[in-house]
Amino acid sequence: MKRIIKKAAAAFLALTMAVGLTSCQVNEKTWAYRVGDTELSAGVYRIFQLEAFTAAKAMVEDSSKSLFEQQIEGKDAADWINDTVDEHVRTCMAAEAELKDMGLIPLSQEDQNAIESSAQASWDPETTSTLTAKSVYGPYGVGYDSFKQYIYYNGLVSLLMEARYGENGTEPISDVDLANYLLDNYYAAHMCYYSVSSTETDATIVADAYNNYVEEYNEGKIKWEDIRESEQYRTDSTNTNPVQENVIFPKEDAENTMPETLRIGFDNTEPGKAFTTSDEGILYFFVTFNQDQAMEYVTTQRSQFLSEFKGQEVYEEMTQKSEEMGIEKNESLIKKYDLKQLEKDVNQNASKAAQSRQTESVAPASSGTAQDASNPSSAVASESSAS
Repeated sequence: MKRIIKKAAAAFLALTMAVGLTSCQVNEKTWAYRVGDTELSAGVYRIFQLEAFTAAKAMVEDSSKSLFEQQIEGKDAADWINDTVDEHVRTCMAAEAELKDMGLIPLSQEDQNAIESSAQASWDPETTSTLTAKSVYGPYGVGYDSFKQYIYYNGLVSLLMEARYGENGTEPISDVDLANYLLDNYYAAHMCYYSVSSTETDATIVADAYNNYVEEYNEGKIKWEDIRESEQYRTDSTNTNPVQENVIFPKEDAENTMPETLRIGFDNTEPGKAFTTSDEGILYFFVTFNQDQAMEYVTTQRSQFLSEFKGQEVYEEMTQKSEEMGIEKNESLIKKYDLKQLEKDVNQNASKAAQSRQTESVAPASSGTAQDASNPSSAVASESSAS
């Protein structure tokens, strides 16, 4: 659930580009959950609810039917959304309590400043050509303070993992461990590729070059840097970026998600060795990662792999801890955030937005640059970096 709700943040931004509604108005500063003197506000709850709602929309089988006529993971959609948000909120509050016990909450002034800067940059920047977090979440009764608190809470599990397992943590996990995790769970390599849609002669030349690379690399006569330098020039209208470094393919479900020839090539090649293969008109050359190359890569992506390596374990631990904390839930407030009404508002306003775009498409061109409200890629990037 953790991965679903975190990834849903960007997806919800896409959904709300078509929404200009004024939804149920609740005092965003009213507490939604609390334990002791710690309160999580209604505004933060609302953002988590909107994210879970969007995740649910992506998981149902029939997008043409009402979300609430369908089930997700064996539950009615409404129950799935409510349970997902409840678990996520409680887990974040448990992580906060754990960090307090470790003496890391309140946050350092540096970390508080970082949250403030992130929130300001995303909420309502002075000059921007993108949609802002304010324009996305504001119509749902979410204000700046709640958005900032959301950034704080959404980062606590990651902060806890870093405090425990980071390089300076109480139980540090080494780069060797993370490199082993990478090699156990991913096919990792540097890659060159060439589309044979060009002439047969060119394809033969490239295939011969790739075969020579395999032989020379595996005998230690040539390095990846030499191959990269040689292959960077091999571009045309099809092959605009013929060299790709640090390519990783998840081994999980690889039989269904990865071309068979590539998978077989990786399975039959020792770590640190090269191979070449082809699939559907594309020639491939791979230099698979050895331990040193894997370590070099994970040091640049440490947070990502630390989260994958220990994230689920920590999340489950915090979920268990939350059940023992006596966290109180403001049921009367949460009932005001009606999910069926939210779906109705979203569908209604999506229809209005589509009609508006159709009208704009036949309008005379103006001297300004129009923003396409259905394409929120810039806003997605901004919000993702904030969270």
